[in-house]
Amino acid sequence: MSALSLAARDYLTLRRSLGHQLVEAVWLLPRFVAYLDAAGTSTVTVEAALAWSTQADPGTNMAYRRMAVARGFARHMAGIDPATEVPPLGLLPATLAATVHLHPSRHRRVDAPSARIGAPADAR
Repeated sequence: MSALSLAARDYLTLRRSLGHQLVEAVWLLPRFVAYLDAAGTSTVTVEAALAWSTQADPGTNMAYRRMAVARGFARHMAGIDPATEVPPLGLLPATLAATVHLHPSRHRRVDAPSARIGAPADAR
């Protein structure tokens, strides 16, 4: 078990003892540490956290959620390893752009500005 794996285990134990539920961190943090270990990285860096986070499925906010887990662990590790880099807030967007889905039967064609809803009757 690597030093980062042991530190991640200790971090999760500490957070649980403080009353945190850690629903996502329990399964995301070991994956992040495995990524760091596979890359031969012995410390958390912004570059590594960003690379791991952006491997998430596009079209979801999973990259942001991964980054939140990596950032939390990095903050913990910064007190242990001075070489640790804590990713800044705002590095990845928190939400996705809204996608509007219209039902086909509700589509209306508007050919001219005068055909708009609310246009004066004499303008039509």
